[in-house]
Amino acid sequence: MKKLIILSVMASFIFLAACDDDSSGNNENNINNTNCVDEDLDTYNSYDATDCPTGEDMCDDDEFNWTSNGCENCVDSDADGYGTDCDLGPDCDDTDETIFEDCPGTNCVDEDLDTYNSYDATDCPTGEDMCDDDEFNWTSNGCENCVDSDADGYGTDCDWGPDCDDTDEAIFENCPGTAKLFYYGDFEIDGEDGVSYYDTGDDTIYSLSLTDIEPSGYIDSMAVSPDGNSYVVSGEDVNGDAVLNLYSLDSTEVINLATFSATHVIDISYLSFSTGGGQQRVAFLADVAENSFNELFVVRATGAQAPEQISEDIDVSRYQWSSNGTGGITYIAFSGVGVSEDTSLYVTDISVTTPEATLIEPSLASSWNFYLASDDTLYYKVVSNEGVYQLWTSDVDGTNQLQVAGTIMNNSEGEASVGTFSLSPSETKLAFGSNANSPLIYDIYVMDIATGDATLMSDIQVTADGSNLRGPDFYSPITWNYDETALGVIADWQTTADPYADGDNCVFIVPAQGSAGGFRILTPTTVDNNQDAKVILFTADGLSAFVLGDLVNNNDTQIYHLTDLVTADQDASTIILQDVVGGGDVDYMVLR
Repeated sequence: MKKLIILSVMASFIFLAACDDDSSGNNENNINNTNCVDEDLDTYNSYDATDCPTGEDMCDDDEFNWTSNGCENCVDSDADGYGTDCDLGPDCDDTDETIFEDCPGTNCVDEDLDTYNSYDATDCPTGEDMCDDDEFNWTSNGCENCVDSDADGYGTDCDWGPDCDDTDEAIFENCPGTAKLFYYGDFEIDGEDGVSYYDTGDDTIYSLSLTDIEPSGYIDSMAVSPDGNSYVVSGEDVNGDAVLNLYSLDSTEVINLATFSATHVIDISYLSFSTGGGQQRVAFLADVAENSFNELFVVRATGAQAPEQISEDIDVSRYQWSSNGTGGITYIAFSGVGVSEDTSLYVTDISVTTPEATLIEPSLASSWNFYLASDDTLYYKVVSNEGVYQLWTSDVDGTNQLQVAGTIMNNSEGEASVGTFSLSPSETKLAFGSNANSPLIYDIYVMDIATGDATLMSDIQVTADGSNLRGPDFYSPITWNYDETALGVIADWQTTADPYADGDNCVFIVPAQGSAGGFRILTPTTVDNNQDAKVILFTADGLSAFVLGDLVNNNDTQIYHLTDLVTADQDASTIILQDVVGGGDVDYMVLR
C-alpha cells in the first residue's frame, strides 16, 4: 500500500512539472501556452490569444517573417527572405536570390566626410571623389592641381572655389577692393529682364548671359555662388517650360539644373546656393504640383542628378541653408503652412537618404525672419498669448527651446515686443528692434550673445508720432558692415528735419558699439509719396554701400551707390548706379 501511494504522488509531481515551463515552478502563467506551435519552423511560435499568447509569429505560414510589419509589408522580389520592410533585413539586389548584402557597386564610403563617396570601379562606380583623403577636393582637377596656401579649402583650381586672399585662412571672399554687385530686372527695356553686375574694382557694369531663357517671359529669380564665379537664373524657355540654369561668370558654361513641364504655369523662385564649402547645391521653391504649394527642392550645382523635393504638403515661404562652413552641408530650415494652416518652422537634414521635415515651432510670428546659425542654433519669433512678439532659440532638432533672455524687456504697457533681428557676420552679436522705450517707437539694440547683455544703439526718434508706429521695417533686414561697427537699417523713424510720413522707409546708419546714436543717410526725393528704400548692403572694405529702392521716381526701383558713409540726408538722385526705364525695376541685388 505504501508503494502505491508513493508512485501516485510521484506521477502527480511529474505531471505538474511537465505543465510548468517557468523557473518558478508556478504553472498559473503557462496554463494557456501548452498548444504553441511553429508551423513554418522559423523558431518563432505562432501567436494565438488563447492557445499561445506568448507566441511572437504573426504569420506562421511565412518562414522569413514574424512581426506584424514584416508579415504585412515585406517586399521580397527574389524570394530569398530579404527585402524592403522584411524581418530578415534589406536586400541590396532584390533580383538575385543568391545575394542580399555586399552587392557589387554598393560598398561606397566617404572617408573624408565631404559628402562625396570615394570612386572605385568595382565597389563604388558611382562615387565622385577622386581623392577621399582630402576633405576640400573631389574632382580630378581639384585633387591634382588645387593650390591652397592658407589651408582654408579655397584657392587656385580648388573645388571649393578661389581665394581672394590665400595668405589669410579667415577670408576667401569679399576681400577689400574686389566686390561685385549682381542684380536683375527690366531696367533697360520695360517688360524684358536682364542680369548684370557692377565691379567695384574697375567701376564698370557688365551684362551677363541668359542663354536658353526668354527675357520677355521675365526672370523668376537668380542667385550667385559664394565665390562669385557662377550664377543661377530661373525663367521660361522657348517652349514655355520652367527652367533653372547655371552659368559661369565668363559665359563659357551653361548647365540646366531643372526643367518642369506642366499644364499650369510653374514658377521657380527664391534661388540660393549652399553656404560654406563641400558639395555645392542650389535650393529653390517651385509650385510643380497643381495644389499651388511652393515646395522646397535641392539640386546639385553640377547638374548630375535630378532635383530632390525636400518638403511635402507644405506651402513654403522662405528657407535658409545652414551657415556651417566646415564642409558638410546638412540642414535647411524653412517656414511654411502645412496641414495645421499655421505658419510653422521646420528643419530638414538633407544628408540622410530620405530627408524628412522636423517641426520646430508650430506657430511662427514671422515667416521670413528666422536664422540658422553655424552652430546649428535656430533663432525665430513667436507671439505670446498676450500678443507680444518674442525671440526664441532652440537646437536644430527642436529641443532646448528658450526665450532669448537679453531681448526680454518691458515698456509702459508690459512686456516689450521684438521687431526685426539679425546676427552679426561672426555670430557673436545680435541686433534687434524693440519697443521697450515707447510702445509706438521701435529702437535698435545690440546684444552680446555670450553674455546676453543688450545695449540701446539707436537714438533717432524719442517722441511718438501720435498713434503711428515708427521704427525699423519689419520686413527689411538689419545689415551689418563687415567689421561689425555699424548697422544699416531701413526705417520710418521721424527726425526733426523734413519729417517723412509713417511708412515711408528711409536708410539709416546706426552704431553697433559705443554710444547710442544714428542718422538718416539717404532719403526719397519727395516727402510723403510712398517711396521707400528696401535694403542696404555694405562692401567688405567698409568704403561704400549699395541701396535698393524707389527713392527718386515712385515705383521705379533703382540701385544707389553710397561712397560717403558719414554725411546725413544725401540726395538719392545724385548717386544712382543703375537707372531704370519708365515702368522698369531692379528686382534683386546681392554682393559677392
